[in-house]
Amino acid sequence: MIDKQKLISDLKNKIEEVREKVNLEQTKIKELGKKEPAQVRRMPIEDQYVYFNLLGQKEIRLRELEDLSSSPFFVKCEVVYEKNKEKKIIYFSKHQLIEEGISSWVAPVSSIRFETPGSTSYIPVPGGEYQSIKLLSKDQYMIVDGKIVFFSTEGVDVPRELVYQEHFSARKSGFVLPEIVAMMEKAQDAVIRSYHKGQLVVSGPAGSGKTTLALHRVAYLLQSPEVSHIYEQRSVIVFVQDSHTKDYFGHLLPDLGITHVTITTFVDWARKILEIPESVKCSEYSDSLITVEMSIYQHDKLKILSILEAVLWKKDFFSMLDSVYEKNLPKESYALFLKQKKQKILDRVDITILLRLYKFHNTIFTVSRTFTTVNKKGDFKEKTQVLPLEYSMIVVDEFQNYLPAELLCLKESVRVDTQAILYVGDIAQQVRIGSISNWSDIDENISVERIIKLEKVYRNTKAILEYIRALGYTVNIPLQIKEGKNITEYVSTDPREQIAFIENIVDTHPGKSIGIIGKSREDIKDHVRLKKNKKADIRVYTMYESQGVEFDIVCIVGIKEDMFTFTKDSGMSDDLLVQLKKVYKDLFYVALTRAMEELYIVGSCEAKEAVRSLVG
Repeated sequence: MIDKQKLISDLKNKIEEVREKVNLEQTKIKELGKKEPAQVRRMPIEDQYVYFNLLGQKEIRLRELEDLSSSPFFVKCEVVYEKNKEKKIIYFSKHQLIEEGISSWVAPVSSIRFETPGSTSYIPVPGGEYQSIKLLSKDQYMIVDGKIVFFSTEGVDVPRELVYQEHFSARKSGFVLPEIVAMMEKAQDAVIRSYHKGQLVVSGPAGSGKTTLALHRVAYLLQSPEVSHIYEQRSVIVFVQDSHTKDYFGHLLPDLGITHVTITTFVDWARKILEIPESVKCSEYSDSLITVEMSIYQHDKLKILSILEAVLWKKDFFSMLDSVYEKNLPKESYALFLKQKKQKILDRVDITILLRLYKFHNTIFTVSRTFTTVNKKGDFKEKTQVLPLEYSMIVVDEFQNYLPAELLCLKESVRVDTQAILYVGDIAQQVRIGSISNWSDIDENISVERIIKLEKVYRNTKAILEYIRALGYTVNIPLQIKEGKNITEYVSTDPREQIAFIENIVDTHPGKSIGIIGKSREDIKDHVRLKKNKKADIRVYTMYESQGVEFDIVCIVGIKEDMFTFTKDSGMSDDLLVQLKKVYKDLFYVALTRAMEELYIVGSCEAKEAVRSLVG
């Protein structure tokens, strides 16, 4: 029988020992960079470059040490090497601390943490020979802010036993790398470590963990000693849907040690390439499918991409587009463009067309880079350099919502020697018309082994998934999923009563993250003021904007009968009507799956009446 108190005491001592070492290293590093400018100028030029490089690494290492102080390690393995019978204890963490026997989770040896005690092996270096070992014991931990939250142990012929577990209800869980890596399945770890070159697809339903898996793949390539020189952080770019998702990723990525990759939207990226002035508004037109008129307008413009021809390149973007649209758009849609031109607005289709015209003229995309150099006198100078736009790796989140022409622009910007594009999403969750329908649209031929399909849903409760299934959606409900609370549908024709119902949910759920989601901006405008409530973390999104984020509690507002219906006499083509039906079906599914704990449906009718034209 194990002595749990002794194990816990030993673990606490080890935690304190590591935290003391971390504190010493933090003090040493903070001393770096205290030289006066005059001292730096007197240094030889080559020493100046070394000094500035160390300063650049200083902040990175300090962030790593902060992580180590909070969560020093999450697995301990006791092993014996078969070749020389050497016994060794290895700890695994988010970052390495060699003097304490702590290895990074990206080190080749860390793959053993998924093995059960007994004989096993790993490859120390890519392409090398297997190293045979015997895993004598394995302890798994969750340590947060230096405190033990979870502790289990197992050994050869000793079954896994729980040593300690804190009551988790008192602690808000978040996107913390050590916890995620510690619980990651072995198969997923193999995906993360798969061959680095070429395209890779991570696909799965909402809540399946595809974004988590994809981000760990990125973190591994950026930190693994074998390939980190190829995938430097500043040469990696992550494309997200909109500014809301950009903020969300901006909080997730630093937890993975990713601090210098570019996170952007396609529109913002294109704006920099084309050098569109600030006086011009660039819009995603996320509400463009709300009206018949705007749906037809977008559809008409999308047709032009397949027949686009070169025009004289000039900085007057609206003039170039005018010459294209006047010739190719129907009269009604051309009139809408003229109105848009007067307002100085470019939407994503306009911008994609401009990028294709740019390529006709320039052949390659370029980017301006400003950097600091030191002249012979020791003075600092800034220089600007125009370079071909090339990324070692491109990540495309929710790829299924990109136009084929948009994805082709991105493909043209990845380095030829890596061709590393990570597509993340689900082709069954499209919320935009004209999006990619199959890989042949962008001349991709991705082998089966490079398409990772996740099946299990980790985000939603059983109650939420059963509710979605009852609405007519095809949903797989995993075994052993948490039950959750029944879904509440609040039906009232009085907008004031609907708002009061939402306010009551906010007031009675302090400390919870709450998402208020509506089909259009009109549906959510009266709920924006709730964000000022100090008791809860509240976000108000359209359904389109909500893709890629999650909340403890979700309130879908503005539900009304046949809210997603367009009639055949609306003037739309059959092709557009089919596309819109799929888009709206997927859009509502996205909204329903944002909730992790509780889901509320609020409107003038039940949800089944609102979606009957979509799932019938």
